Amino acid sequence: MKRLINVLLICFFFILTASAQQDDTRGEKGVERLYKILSKNLRYPQKLYDNKSTSLFSVKYLISPENKLEDIIPSKYTPDGMKDKLMDKTLYGGIDWQSFFNRKIRQGDYIILPIALYRENDNSTTIIEYTIDDLFNFSEKRTPIMNGVLLQPFIMKAGETIN
Repeated sequence: MKRLINVLLICFFFILTASAQQDDTRGEKGVERLYKILSKNLRYPQKLYDNKSTSLFSVKYLISPENKLEDIIPSKYTPDGMKDKLMDKTLYGGIDWQSFFNRKIRQGDYIILPIALYRENDNSTTIIEYTIDDLFNFSEKRTPIMNGVLLQPFIMKAGETIN
């Protein structure tokens, strides 16, 4: 009987450990999927490339309690050549938005993804100065940060993407 209890405890421990590891990686898989979608679909804007300019902006993804993408809001300095593609909701199919949160999604929850574009090895690149407010300056009403998740930046060099 004692041996059976020990075997059951060991099995329970392995199941508990496996489920904890799975929960820890759920958000990472959602982030990886988002980065993969952006890597495949975004291109460095020709205008920025020709002007030897960099760009730093962010995108806010509003998520519904039903785990659906409600809206996409680009920040003030999102390059015009990227807005349409970034705001195309059909690109983001298959992302488990719940995986970004460590709790159940509530109304008003959002994810912010900073995006940096630059030209590598180009000493004459123009760097535009921004304030933090500009980076997170969205057209809609301000919302408390506690409702959001801030991701690590998605970085794109001219001609390729880095994550």
